[in-house]
Amino acid sequence: MKRQRGFSFTNLLIYVLILSIVFASGFLLGQYETAKKVATGKPTILDKIVRTFVGPNLSSDDWELLNAIRDIIKQKYYKPEAVTATLLNIGAAHGMVDALPDPYSAYLDPQEYKEFLQSTAGNYSGIGVLVKENKDKQGIIIVKVFPGSPAEKAGLKNGDIIVKVNGEDITGLPIEAVTPKIKGPAGTKVKLTVLRGEDLLDFEVERQTIHIPAVLKDEWLDINGHKVAYVDFSTMFFRGSAEDVAKVLKQYQDAGAEAIILDIRNNPGGLVSEVVDLLGYFVPGKHVLTIQARDKKEEYNAKKHEWVVSVPVVLLVNGFSASASEIFSANLKYYKKAVLVGTRTYGKGTVQELEPLGDAGAVKLTIAEYITAGGYHVEGKGVEPDIKVDMKTASTATDVILKTAEDYLQEKLGK
Repeated sequence: MKRQRGFSFTNLLIYVLILSIVFASGFLLGQYETAKKVATGKPTILDKIVRTFVGPNLSSDDWELLNAIRDIIKQKYYKPEAVTATLLNIGAAHGMVDALPDPYSAYLDPQEYKEFLQSTAGNYSGIGVLVKENKDKQGIIIVKVFPGSPAEKAGLKNGDIIVKVNGEDITGLPIEAVTPKIKGPAGTKVKLTVLRGEDLLDFEVERQTIHIPAVLKDEWLDINGHKVAYVDFSTMFFRGSAEDVAKVLKQYQDAGAEAIILDIRNNPGGLVSEVVDLLGYFVPGKHVLTIQARDKKEEYNAKKHEWVVSVPVVLLVNGFSASASEIFSANLKYYKKAVLVGTRTYGKGTVQELEPLGDAGAVKLTIAEYITAGGYHVEGKGVEPDIKVDMKTASTATDVILKTAEDYLQEKLGK
C-alpha cells in the first residue's frame, strides 16, 4: 500500500491563507464588539463565548475598555505632547487600586516608591509626629505630636490633618508616599499646610533626628491615698516596645502599685509580634488573634512570661487608638483584664502588604483581616470602651478621660 504524502507547498499556502482570514475576521469582530459594548453597555458576543468556555468572571474586553479610553485620549486630548504611555499606565494603575472598596490599598508610582525606600534606608530625620491615613483619603492625620519635638515647637497639634507638603497637595496619596516628603536630612526645613477644624494653617518645621522611647511618661498618682501608676504608651508597637513597657509595669507593680492606668490613646498600632508579646503579661497563653487571609488563616496565642500584671488595670483609649492598639484593647476587654475608659477606637482591623513591582513602583494591598478573641471583627467598628466619655462636652483644660479613670479607681479602691 502506498504511503500518503503530507501537505504540498501549494496546500500549505492555502492553509496559511485560510488561517489568516479566520484570525483577521476574529480580530475585526473583536474590535467591532468592543466598540459596540463601549457604546451600548451591553455584553458582546465574545463576552458570551468567553463566559461559556472560560468562566463567568472573565470578560473578553477586560482590558479593551482601557485601550478604548487610551485611544480616545491619544486622538483627541488637546495637549498631545503630554500624553505618554508611562503617564497613562500609572494613571490606570492608580485608578485600578483606588477602585477597591478599601481605604488602605494604594499604588505607589516609581517616584513615590523610590522616595519611600530612601526614607526608610537613608540618613533621614523627622519632625516628631506619628501620622495615620485618613479613612476618606483627604490628607494625613497627625495622631501624636511628641513633647519637645520640632513639631510641638512649631505649633502642630494632635488631630491636625496634613493636606500639603512644601506646597504640594497630598490629599489622596497613600501614607507611604507622604511620609518621605515630610522626612529629610536633619537641619533642613519642611513646610506643612494643615486643616485644623475649618481653618487652613501653614507651618515651617525644622527636621531633627528623633528618638522615641516606648514609654513617653510614667509617674505615681495619689488617688485618695492609694498608690496608682500612670504609664503613657501612646507611641506605637515598634520592635522592642513590649519589653520596654513591661519593664515599667513590673517596676510599679513590684513597688506596691494598687492599680495601673495604661494610656494608649493616639497609639496608631504597629507590629503584631509586639502586641502578642505584651498581651502575654496580661493573658499568657490565651488565644488573642486570628489573621484571616484570602485562602488561609493564622492563629496567635499570647506569649507566656515569668510574671503577669496582677493589679487592676484601667486602659485609656480614643479614636486614634488603632490597629495593634485595638487588638490589645479588644483582648483585655474580652478577658476582663482591664476596664476601658475613653471613646471608641479607630476601627482598623486589616493587614496590608507592600508588593514591589520592579521599575513600576509597588502596590500596597489589604490581604487579611484581624479577628480578636471571641471572634470580634475590629474593622469599621473599633472597640467600645466600658466607660464612655463624652468629649463634646469636655473641658479642654482638663484631661477628662484620665479624670474619669481616676474617679473610677477611687470608687473601686475605696476611700
